[in-house]
Amino acid sequence: MSVTKTLGRLLLVGLLLGGAWELAALAAGETAPIRIEADRMEASQQEESVVFSGKVEASQQGLVIQADEMTVFYERPPEADASVAVDRQQVSRLTARGNVRINRQGWIASGDALEFFSKKRQVVLTGHATVFQKDNKITGERIILYLDDGKSVVERESEGGERVKGVFFPDAAK
Repeated sequence: MSVTKTLGRLLLVGLLLGGAWELAALAAGETAPIRIEADRMEASQQEESVVFSGKVEASQQGLVIQADEMTVFYERPPEADASVAVDRQQVSRLTARGNVRINRQGWIASGDALEFFSKKRQVVLTGHATVFQKDNKITGERIILYLDDGKSVVERESEGGERVKGVFFPDAAK
């Protein structure tokens, strides 16, 4: 899976509160360039990762992910050797840490950390996870998206922690 597909899948966070039409449009645009800006980038062939740090901003077709640090973990196909070109590598996992914020026309998600697991096809937003769309809002310690199942779970921190909270405003036009 390409980094483009990975970032497109992260958009599915918006499905918690609707906006599926915007997400489908981005997922279809897999050839659009991804622009990443950061204060520093460090690539490690040995660890098969690329770390961006310092006011990281990744964007693609109206999707913007901001974080203090973003790491892309990749893997080569099993039959490949170390000389395989970058375009044959596949993203296995992506993490974003520190002041994570995801913006897409009409909705915003935020938390302390985000992880995308390619093989599990799962996105996990943790640490005061919040998703807004217009006036609608849902919060929890952890939001898990099961991409293939179209399922999401919002969890509280612990027995003594804050409960999951949601505020939804019915659309008066419907």
